Amino acid sequence: PSWQAAVGVNIDRQVAERFDMIANADYSYMGRHFVSPQNFPSTQTGPVNLVNLSAGVRFDKRFDLIAGCRNCFGDVYFNQALPFPAFGFVTIY
Repeated sequence: PSWQAAVGVNIDRQVAERFDMIANADYSYMGRHFVSPQNFPSTQTGPVNLVNLSAGVRFDKRFDLIAGCRNCFGDVYFNQALPFPAFGFVTIY
């Protein structure tokens, strides 16, 4: 890609004597890029924007109970393509 970036925020706050609130948010961006080793024009894709979120509680500074999501907005993107130009098709994963 011509450029990519990522940023994240973590929160860990005590809400009671034995309980902490924890949260995490991550955002990543990747510009247009190739998804094949050969960099065929048919395998260029992007840009890709991904958001990951999680939140939970920590008990006694030892145990965490966390729920979260990866790719929270369900963006569809390709991370690998195996082109077979001699056969006239591209297999995308």
